[in-house]
Amino acid sequence: MSGFEEDVLYETDDDEFRQSDYMRIRTDNERVIEQFGEYLGKKGTPEEKIFRILGNADYFLNSYLLDVMDAPASSGPSLAFSFFDEFLVEAGFAEEEFYRGMLSSVKRLYSFMAETGRIPLGSFEEMKRMLNDKKPYWIEMCNSRKYAGRPENDPDSGPEMTDVTEDSLLF
Repeated sequence: MSGFEEDVLYETDDDEFRQSDYMRIRTDNERVIEQFGEYLGKKGTPEEKIFRILGNADYFLNSYLLDVMDAPASSGPSLAFSFFDEFLVEAGFAEEEFYRGMLSSVKRLYSFMAETGRIPLGSFEEMKRMLNDKKPYWIEMCNSRKYAGRPENDPDSGPEMTDVTEDSLLF
């Protein structure tokens, strides 16, 4: 075999391994989400709120941890900071209500996972402390970005300054 064929064979084997790993983690995540929904129901959480919380949990576990970070649910406590601090900003989610709902949902999910022994209680407590400490900053950031890219919706925006030249900026 030439070196090229070995590389192709290696990439194929690696892709098959990653695909099986991906499917295993996805299946585990679906099971966690299902059990989390049952847990919320037993706690008396209203059905419409359960639906919203589970949607947020699914987004965190599958769209972020699995699809972006190639990580299982148990890695969530250590990756929550990057999710809220970097990923959501880059994805363009700058609405305070979304951030607040996602923060609450992720904390509830990992409280459930700690309570059922899926993660160490200390990992959950450290994640919760960090999220609570950073929450005011993230909410402030949401509010400061509320009108980003949409000046027509910003009540404080004035007329565009199209006639600004380098010379007019000199003092």
